[in-house]
Parts: sequence; structure tokens; C-alpha cells
Amino acid sequence: MGRQRHQYSHDLRVLFVQKHHRGLGYKKIAKILEMSAGSVRNIVKYYKKHGHSVVSPRSGRKTITDVRQDRRIVREVEANRFVSATRLAVQVEANIGRKISAWTIRARIHAAELNGRTARKNPYLSKKHRRARLAYAKKYDHLTTEQWDDVLFTYEARVELHGSTGRVSVWHRTHEAFSDKCVLPTFKSGRQSVMVWASICGNGVGTLHICSESVTGEYYRHVLRSEIPVTRLLNDLPPATAFVQDNAPAHRAKLTKKCAKELNLEDLGHPAQSPDLNPIENV
Repeated sequence: MGRQRHQYSHDLRVLFVQKHHRGLGYKKIAKILEMSAGSVRNIVKYYKKHGHSVVSPRSGRKTITDVRQDRRIVREVEANRFVSATRLAVQVEANIGRKISAWTIRARIHAAELNGRTARKNPYLSKKHRRARLAYAKKYDHLTTEQWDDVLFTYEARVELHGSTGRVSVWHRTHEAFSDKCVLPTFKSGRQSVMVWASICGNGVGTLHICSESVTGEYYRHVLRSEIPVTRLLNDLPPATAFVQDNAPAHRAKLTKKCAKELNLEDLGHPAQSPDLNPIENV
């Protein structure tokens, strides 16, 4: 390791030059400021050569990888966004024949504006899924706001009767941990919930059906027969009503399709692996 040089402040370097301009020699200046004569001489010579005493940026230690290798590191990451810096360091070592740390690899990746983040989870989409999504969007792209107002959006949801089943925070004093107003009730049967069917359209909400059993094709037919006619009357929907439902097995059953035909319901469909854009989910 080479000898480490002392870095003098800019104000002190200016002071060296000022005293030299006043006719003081290098040794005299060094004695007054308690510095080495060699340092004073070098700073004054630097000023005479460059016309200022500002220190030029130092080059620092030479990087272990060159520009070409840096580009290769970035290409490897862009080809496989899930590769770890540690694993990539091993690959680069084999290519350049020198030891390289994972920290160096991360520095090159960050320089390319690539940052490590937790990967978002998304349903897998094949080319077939993507084509179906696009076709679905184009099919209904022409509908006006007034036409969408007449579309009935339906949905089944399971509602927890006692709020969240996850971790719940509560404010209580030290002695109130088991106070009735500070505890959450639990039940031997586990979660207490109920399945409901509901619908909305541009004119308002439809009826709310509390499901008394599991939603099979046969039970879903019962729901449609009992709720659709009333919902039509409440919201002044046309006799031939377009409606939206997801791809639940009960919705695809033959009994359901036959019932929808009887009730003059036009199912707008729902592509597989499509995003849940049904507005009723926000209600």
C-alpha cells in the first residue's frame, strides 16, 4: 500500500499562495504555519501551473470491472431478473478470473437504475389468456355510459360476522387485557361467516340474498329466479338484461345457463385469468 498523502483544506492552500505572493519563501511559510516546506512548495507550484488552488478530483482505486464487463452484468440481470448478486458474482469471477464481491455486483446493477424489490404476485397469463383479454376489451369498448348503466353486476361474497379474523389492535390499560370491551370473541366452530349474493347497476343496488347453503348450480339457479325479477323492477332495467358474473363453477353450470336464458339474461362473459374489474367489489 502506497504512502497516504495529507489533504490540506482549500483555505489553507490559499493562505500558502498569499504568503508566497508577499515575498515569503517556502521554508519561512512552512515555519510560520508549522507545515513541511515540501508541501508548501508543491501547493504554490500547483497554483502557478493551473492558476488556482482548488484540488482536482482524485481518480481513486481502479474498478475491478471494465465498461464491457459492466454491460455484461446488466445484460445478465435483464435476462434473469431473479438472479441473486451472490450467484452472479460467481459467474463474473469465472469470466474475468478475479475475485469479485456481491457488493460490487450490486453497485453495477444499481448504476444501471435496477433496484432489488419484492416481486409483485400476479396471475399467470399465457398468450391465449392475453388474446382473450384483448378480444373482450375490444368487444365492449363501444358501449356508452348509458348502456353500461343498464348492465347488472353480480357477485357472491363471504362476510365475516365478527370483523377481521387476522391480528387486531386494541387500546387497553395494563389491567384491562381481559376486559369484555377489549377482547375478541372466539367460537368453537371457528370462523363465523355468511355467504351473500348482491347486484348493482347504474340506477342503484339490487336485492341482497343471504345464502342458506353452499352455492351450487342448482342453488344459484334458485338465487337468480328469486332475485333478478325484483331487481329489474327496483332499478327499471330492460326486459333483456345484460349482466356480469365471474367464472365460478356454479356460474358455468348448465342449469345456470338454462336459467339465464329463461330470465332473458345476457351474460357478458368473463375471460379466464382476467382482472376483477367488477365494480360491485368496491361496494
